[in-house]
Amino acid sequence: MKKQPDEPVSDTTALRDKIVGLSESSGRKSYYPMLQQKIRELQSEITERWRAENTLRQTLERINRQQAVTAEIATDPNVFHGRLRDAAPMITVKMSHALEVSRTSLWVKEGAQFLCLDKFDARQGEHISGRTLRLEEFPTYHAAIVRETVAVENVRQDQRTMTFAASYLTPHGVEAMLDVPVQIDGELAGIISFEHTAGPRSWQPDEVTFAGRIADQVALILENKRRRLAEERLREAHAELSRNFRFTEVLLDAIPIPLFYKDSQLRFLGCNRAFTEVMGITHEAIQGKSTSDLWPDMAPVYEENDRRLLGGENGSAYEAKVRNKDGELREVIFAKQVFFDERNRTDGIIGSFVDITERIRSEKE
Repeated sequence: MKKQPDEPVSDTTALRDKIVGLSESSGRKSYYPMLQQKIRELQSEITERWRAENTLRQTLERINRQQAVTAEIATDPNVFHGRLRDAAPMITVKMSHALEVSRTSLWVKEGAQFLCLDKFDARQGEHISGRTLRLEEFPTYHAAIVRETVAVENVRQDQRTMTFAASYLTPHGVEAMLDVPVQIDGELAGIISFEHTAGPRSWQPDEVTFAGRIADQVALILENKRRRLAEERLREAHAELSRNFRFTEVLLDAIPIPLFYKDSQLRFLGCNRAFTEVMGITHEAIQGKSTSDLWPDMAPVYEENDRRLLGGENGSAYEAKVRNKDGELREVIFAKQVFFDERNRTDGIIGSFVDITERIRSEKE
């Protein structure tokens, strides 16, 4: 009778029995335990590789989403023009989408407290603004946020958030938090906050990096605003200074008595119109010159008196001679006084003189 072919082996048990049977019937050592171990190792390697690839895929998806949000925030017109208050609702919505959290908020420092420009609740689709926060009421959290990112996996177990868990976190269902400081020149200028409500959460490095980039964008907006305000104040101060300078020039020119002023090194800073008309020297020609440069034969008397005045003498009035534009010596009375800088240090001398030549002649006659 013709022998029928063996039935095909359809399961692992039959295959194992066949391998063992063949090994034993052949009298050789069975390789089945070794083969089984290799299969387990291969299965474990495949599982780990799948997990790694899945983790990498999820990370890349998060990073792509975060980069898209970062670009959208950076190119928003309100952000571009530094209108942070107007941009805040858009920023909080984008942040919520990027990290898939229930709530996001943006706080900026105003005086001794922090003002909420916008808080977005993704579950309700609502925006809230105007609330204030004083960090001094939460010293542990305050000490942490001024120097580093506060990434909390479980708000009820972390020392930094336990102090306000009962008053805020628990009633609002917050389970995990990621708060990033907005710093300008080492100073805490704002806070970016992410609140997760679906149980504890381990914040990934790319998520912390994304939150830091948003904080940097906010810091740049605030810094640009500060710079613009400083520039505006500088322009206003410069305009005010220019107005005061022009007013002073007009005021000095309106005085019919010759006036002049020097710095602490006894170099002329300027004079009025009466001085130029009497002495025959222009305002520009006198600037930066000393008495020795202009009237060397009379300089010793003038400079001796000026040094006493700079040394602390309280005002000075004395008679002396000046040579006018016609080369004629005129008898005058000088009156001088020091002026001070913003630190109350002696900064120079202002003086005037009155021509008494005709009076002396009349007295002699």
